[in-house]
Amino acid sequence: NGNIAIANSTLTGDGVNSSGGALSLTNTAITGGGVNTSSGNISLTRLTITGAPNDGVNSSTGAVTLVESAVTNSGSSGVSTDSGALSLTRSLVSGSSGEGVRSSSGAISVVNSTLSGNEVGIIASTSVVTIDASTITLSQEEGIEGSTPAITITNSILAGNSPNCGVAITSAQFTMSSDASCNLVGSGNRPSTNPLLGPLANNGGPTLTHLPQPGSPAIDAASNALCQAVDQRNFARPVDGNGDGTATCDMGAVEAAAGTVPPPVQPPPPSQPI
Repeated sequence: NGNIAIANSTLTGDGVNSSGGALSLTNTAITGGGVNTSSGNISLTRLTITGAPNDGVNSSTGAVTLVESAVTNSGSSGVSTDSGALSLTRSLVSGSSGEGVRSSSGAISVVNSTLSGNEVGIIASTSVVTIDASTITLSQEEGIEGSTPAITITNSILAGNSPNCGVAITSAQFTMSSDASCNLVGSGNRPSTNPLLGPLANNGGPTLTHLPQPGSPAIDAASNALCQAVDQRNFARPVDGNGDGTATCDMGAVEAAAGTVPPPVQPPPPSQPI
């Protein structure tokens, strides 16, 4: 039942487990195991969890917080809690055999994060769900599912899920869906639009991301008034991505043109004598 704090470490095997204590892990990599506690809070910062045989991260009743972390290829849920609040910031959950993110009754917040290639992106039974500047893509089943009473989604992308939404969206602004299942009716929304995302790859920053490709309709299509200050890679937003001279925030977890290095200025050719 004791608390556990781990930093700057590499763990292979069972992972970290406590019957009821709080777990805090920073700058740590775990392979072949997860992070689990029955009732304590879980706080993970710059953590990678790969190939957990069951849940990647689970607390039955405690709050779960991930910052700049990645949970990949879990045998069950990626990140879950039965009744605690669940928060992802600038993080990745991918390849889960179950849902990427799940909370039965606690609030779910997904900000500047990517859910990719999970069985289901988010399952929320009675949770209030907030999705901001995030990308939910390539789920084998629904991108968002459950009987949740309220889902608010802003400046985000849902693409390539089957379907993108299996539950009604309460409020959406400046959000793109590759199909019509989300019933996006708020300002700036783009239903049935392909965001032209690249594969999950190292595009800079601490976690893998899906970079909008050149010509993506998600580039410079979000709201600056609702824009996050940085993207998932911790690169500043907004950036002029379409070359119209105005810096405008992109939809999704990645600000496509942010962090790019401009080509070097070429010196003028030497003057020739006349």
